[in-house]
Amino acid sequence: MVSIVQAEVLSSSSWSGSFSSNVTAGNTVFLFAFQYTSSGATMGSSAPTFGGSGVSGAVKLLEKQGAGSDNTVYGAIWMLPDLAGGAASCGLTNSGGIVDSYVGLIGIEASGLGASPVLDAASPNPETGTNNSGSPSSGATGDTVSAPDIILGMAVEYGTTLTLPGGAWSGLQTISEFTAAGWQIASGSGSPYTYTASGAGASWVAGVAAVTAGTTNVTGTFGTAMAPMGLAFTGAETVSGHASLAMAPMGLAFSGEETGASVTGMFSMAMAPMRLRFSQRGPAAGGYVPDSDEAREFKRWLLWDL
Repeated sequence: MVSIVQAEVLSSSSWSGSFSSNVTAGNTVFLFAFQYTSSGATMGSSAPTFGGSGVSGAVKLLEKQGAGSDNTVYGAIWMLPDLAGGAASCGLTNSGGIVDSYVGLIGIEASGLGASPVLDAASPNPETGTNNSGSPSSGATGDTVSAPDIILGMAVEYGTTLTLPGGAWSGLQTISEFTAAGWQIASGSGSPYTYTASGAGASWVAGVAAVTAGTTNVTGTFGTAMAPMGLAFTGAETVSGHASLAMAPMGLAFSGEETGASVTGMFSMAMAPMRLRFSQRGPAAGGYVPDSDEAREFKRWLLWDL
C-alpha cells in the first residue's frame, strides 16, 4: 500500500533542510528542487544527501530549465529510495542558478514503494514543458501500466505566484508561492496524468512522472482445476523459484521458469504410494510404455489396464 508519511517545505531559501520527524527505514523520499537565473546560465542539480551522507541509488526523475536567455527558472524531482532511516535532513547541490527566498526545496516521504521503485512504463521519459506565457503545464504521460503509482508533479514560474491544481492533487509551495509541488496516489492503472498550475505570462517549467514499486518476489497460491487436473497460479508481479504441491493421493512437482507474472513449465506426477515418476506414450501414439521405463508392467496396468 503506497502512502504519504510526511510532506514539508524543507527550505524556502536553500536546498537543504529537515523533516519534522525522522524518515522510516525502507521508505522513499522525493525532493522537489527549484532555482532561477537572471544571466542565462545553464542550471543543474546533483549530489543528494540524507542525514549528511550521499544516497546510493538516488535517481533524478526529471529536470527542466525554462525557455529564454535570462530571467528563467529550473525545476527538478529527485528520488531517494530505500533509505536507512533514523535521520530527517535532506539536501541537494545546485549549479548555475540562484537559490534564495523566491525558491527552495520541498520533500515528501512515501512508504510502500519497496527497495527499488521505478518509473511507470507510462513515463520512462517523464513529461516536461516550458514556455514564456500562460500557465505551467507538463503535458500528459501515457496511460499508466502499474498500480498503485505515486504521481509526482512540479512547476515554477519566474516572479509569478502560482495556484496549485485541485482535484486529486495534494501539494505544497515555498514561501514565495512561485513554486508548486504536487502528488497523488493512483490506485488503478490505465490513465494519463498532467500537472498544471495556474499562473501568468513569464518563463516557466513543469513536469510530471509516475513511480511504482519495483519488481519483487511474491507468494501466491496454486489452485486445482479438476478436469483434467490443471493447475493455475494466482499472485502478482514476479514469481521466482520453483513450486511444489502435495496433493493426496498423488504428488505434483513443478519444474520450469517464471518470468514476470507468467509461469511456464511442466508438472510431473509421482504415483502413490510408490512415488514413481512416469513417462509414457499414450494410446494414440502406439499404446505402449518404453521398455526402458522402470516399473513398466505396473504402470501399464495402472494407466491403461492393459
